[in-house]
Amino acid sequence: MLATVDRSRPTVPLADTVAVLRDAVREAGVALTLLVDQLPPRP
Repeated sequence: MLATVDRSRPTVPLADTVAVLRDAVREAGVALTLLVDQLPPRP
């Protein structure tokens, strides 16, 4: 049962997966930068 491959889902090329992950990391970095900018400056 677990050995069956789900053919209903199209296989995603590795390059596309890497591109999506890279975009997600970049967006997370931008969000983190904006969040840090909102913090009060440390003495």
